[in-house]
Parts: sequence; structure tokens; C-alpha cells
Amino acid sequence: MGLLALAIAVFLAVAALDYLVAPSTTDRTLVARGPLPRTWRRLRTRLARIVAGILAWPHIVDRLLRVHEAEVATTPAEVVLRLGAATLTRYDGPRQGEPVLLVHSLVAQPWILDLAPGQSLAASLVDAGFDVFLLDWGDPGPDQALLGFDDHTALLAAVEDHVLEITGEPRIHLVGYCAGGTVALVRSALLSDYRLGSIAVIAAPVDCHVPGGMNRALRRRAVKPVLALDADGCVPAQAIRETFHMLSPRALRSVRDGWRIRRQPAPFHAYAALSRWVWEQRRLGGALFFDTVRMVRENAVVGVLRDGRSGAEARRAGYGLEPLPLLACVAERDHIVPAGSTLALAGIEGLHVDVLRCAGGHVSMLTGASAGRSLWTELAGWLRGHGAGSVELAGTPRLRRRRRSASLEAGRP
Repeated sequence: MGLLALAIAVFLAVAALDYLVAPSTTDRTLVARGPLPRTWRRLRTRLARIVAGILAWPHIVDRLLRVHEAEVATTPAEVVLRLGAATLTRYDGPRQGEPVLLVHSLVAQPWILDLAPGQSLAASLVDAGFDVFLLDWGDPGPDQALLGFDDHTALLAAVEDHVLEITGEPRIHLVGYCAGGTVALVRSALLSDYRLGSIAVIAAPVDCHVPGGMNRALRRRAVKPVLALDADGCVPAQAIRETFHMLSPRALRSVRDGWRIRRQPAPFHAYAALSRWVWEQRRLGGALFFDTVRMVRENAVVGVLRDGRSGAEARRAGYGLEPLPLLACVAERDHIVPAGSTLALAGIEGLHVDVLRCAGGHVSMLTGASAGRSLWTELAGWLRGHGAGSVELAGTPRLRRRRRSASLEAGRP
């Protein structure tokens, strides 16, 4: 016992020293080297995994229910491009008209956009007659740890080139979820965007000074980004998972509900697919994490869009194009990206923004019971109205201006 107590005391002392020595800065050089040796990063990561495992104990019920075996990402598709860890997938479908590129968030598994039958945004767009692609940023390793936000913006532009090359179409339409939407917006402001037909963002962080969600945690100077990194310079998946859980601590209620419906095939499959997605997080590259913290603290996205869109619109006018159509989709109960953060788009001079308000939360707006009657239908109609897909295809749901579960508004909210 004496040796165990001594070991714990030494560990806590070194951990305290690590925190005191660690800077609050987002200096990129700290991704590759921390204030203490690499060996200590490995030890700290193992401790973080143990703590995350303890916090995640309610998911023992999920293991008993075998949710990790739930079938996900069932819409037929093929990988058409690999760029490092990133992959570009094209869904089977009509493959006619101007393509739609789904840009996944920078964290979590991309199959939240194609979760399961009846819970798939990708499948709904394919069924509506669109040629749909999905950009998956991939699982980062040591080689991707130093790729920051600008690198992901450039990668998105390269993927757009490939989509247009294989489709032979002149324009592409982007649909970005969460931080994927932020990447799409910044890309449109900084790079030539004559090829863009429209951009729709779903729960995308824009104004990071809006209170609530992840902004609340990342803005604190007491948060020292370097302490979140593992030996490869990435944020461990378990740490990301439990951070999201702490924003909305409902694990006990969720597994209780899952246990109650375990003998009801349809509801249980919907629960199991989503629970598997929640559990199977992925790492986040250190440089990208540092850039995210910096952008939140400096509210950099608003500045980039305010300064860059005027130049982008001037370039579009030079090409004889209309202003870039934008759609901001927000959820009423989003606990990760407050609706006001995304709606700040409508307050930036020079932007032409439609607003779609949906029921549900950050994830349920995509996959919930009402998603097919609100977000999917309205998004398909908006994309069709701005040239996506093939005009020869019939049967696409028409855009409805007002409905109980969702509403589309032109201009400022």
C-alpha cells in the first residue's frame, strides 16, 4: 500500500507540474513537442482513457445490447478518391446534373450522414435525384497531426476539382455539417468560387462568441490545448466522446430507453445505430484542434467571412455570376453549436442567406423521426431551386415555405 500511495502521489505531482508548465497558447510547434517528454504524453493518454472509460460506464448496457453490431452506412456507394487519410465516396444513383458534395464535420464518424435506412441524409438526397458525394476527412495519425484548418480548406478545393472532373459538370453544390460547413464557408471566402453553385451549412459554427455549446469550454484560458494531445500529436477519441457527453449528460437516460425498446425491432435499430455512432468516435489532429481553439477565442470565422466575402462576390461578378446562395440550417435544441452561432451568417454584410429552422438537436435534426419531413425535404427543394441535380428528373419534393417542424426564411433571421 505504501508503494501504491507513493506512486499515486508522484503521478499527481507530475500532473500538476505538467499543467503549470503547459502554456495556454495554440503555438503549432507544441503539437510535435510538448513541455514535458513524449513518454509522459503516452502515460497521460493512458490515464485519460481510463478516466473516459469510467465516465462511460453506462455504455456497458449498450455492449450487452450489442449496439456495436448495428448495421450502419447501408446506402450503396463506392470510393472514388483517396487523399492521405481522406476519402471521397460517390453514392449509387442517377448520377445526372450538378453534383452535391456532403462535407462531414472534422470530428466523429462520417456515417452520421448515412446512418441507417430511414435515418440517412445521403440516401434522402439520392432518392430525390441528386448525384451525391461524401467527403470523409479520415482517421488522423502522426502524418495528419500537423494538418491545420487551412490544409483542410485546400483539401476540400482539391476534392471539388475531382468531383467536377469525373462528373463533367461546371458547378458543384456543398452541404457542410457542423465544422464541415465552417470549412466550406471559409473556402468560399478565400478561394476562387466560380465553380460553386450554392452552399448549405447544417449547424455550422460561425460566431464563436455566442454563449453555450463547445464555445463555452474552448474559450476558457484555463484550457491548455497541449494537454489534450497524445503521443502522436492528436486528441484521443475517448476524450472527444466524453467532452460531448459532458455538454449534455444523458447517457443514463439513453441506455435506459434503449433497454426498454430492446424487443421492438424498428425503434431499437434506430437507437442502436445512433448509439454506435456516439460510441465510435475518432481522434482529432493536434494542429486542427489548436486552430479550432484559436478560431473560437479570436472569433476568426466571422472576420474571415466579413473580410473575404466581398472579394469573393467581386470575383463572382467578374465571372458574370450571381451572389453565392447560402442556406443556414439550425436546430432549436442544439447543445453543441447554438443556433445563434450559425445564424450570425445572416448578419454579415454582403451575404445572401436563407434560414431553415428545424426541430430537434445537433444530431437528431439529421436522423430524428421528423428529419425526413423537415430538413431532408426542405434541403432537397432548396438545392433543386439553385441548380443542383438534373432538371429532367421528376418527383423531387417541392420547397414549402412554412411548416410546423421547419421553416425557411429569406434574409436575416
